[in-house]
Amino acid sequence: MLFFDTCFWTHAKIVSDNKIFDFRILIDKYQFGFSPQVKKELEHYLPDYLDFTKFYSKPVSHQDFKKFQIKNPLLHNYDLADQSLIIIGLKYKDMILSDDRELIAECQNNHIKSFHLVDFSLLLVKENIITKNQTHKIIKCIVDHKIIAKKHYKLLLRKLNKIK
Repeated sequence: MLFFDTCFWTHAKIVSDNKIFDFRILIDKYQFGFSPQVKKELEHYLPDYLDFTKFYSKPVSHQDFKKFQIKNPLLHNYDLADQSLIIIGLKYKDMILSDDRELIAECQNNHIKSFHLVDFSLLLVKENIITKNQTHKIIKCIVDHKIIAKKHYKLLLRKLNKIK
């Protein structure tokens, strides 16, 4: 199952608004999920963008928060939505999609499979779900909107061009 944060969908909306690719079409292909904490954020920031009835919800209990905060005191540095994703990743081994660099770093430190939107796009190319051309445009859009640094542009294009 794929879980995501608000940052991922905010950036996916930018790509969609630029008429490059609409990540929402993947909702029926993959099992997308969210925690109640992420849903609350999404309802606030992107209320009309996503159909929440198409997503799976995995609750994170108060006991889960307490247990994981004791094991990993650094979780307190994150808001409840991000904490819930880290807990889901640790507890259920689900994949996290995020454009929050700190959240991705924490996921990687905890051996949770996680991807930025651009890296997820590269994975979609490998699976023949989107084209290289679409992904090139996604990368350019993300760089143009200063979501990732321009210095990463050539590196990402090299990664894209290596895909057969």
